[in-house]
Amino acid sequence: EEEEEEAEEMEEYQMELSEEMRRFMEISENHRQERDRMKTVDKSSRGKYRENFLNDEDEDCIVDITEHSLSHTTVSAPLEQPGFRRNSEMRELYGKHSAKIQGMETSLQLQFDRLSDKNHPKYWPHIPLNI
Repeated sequence: EEEEEEAEEMEEYQMELSEEMRRFMEISENHRQERDRMKTVDKSSRGKYRENFLNDEDEDCIVDITEHSLSHTTVSAPLEQPGFRRNSEMRELYGKHSAKIQGMETSLQLQFDRLSDKNHPKYWPHIPLNI
């Protein structure tokens, strides 16, 4: 019995593939190989790769997000103190009472957050409006 099971497992199945399916599988395999190749390409040689394999029509459609995202990342300290702008606006609006009003706003916001977490309210409208 075991020999029969092994023979069945090793038996190759023949299947007729349409031309479209064959093309799809070929494109998929090429894509996989291309993706694996791109993983190994370092940033310095990425430009050479693009020159060799992409034509002018492809360049219009491609956006390189890695270069864009890396140019906007920062590890430097913030340019201004967090909350400084809000404090100066509060002083401008409320004068010497700005600290008291800011404390009341913070207290009210914390109470709202705590009650929202506790009760999980349904925000209006919680039933559909049939207009």
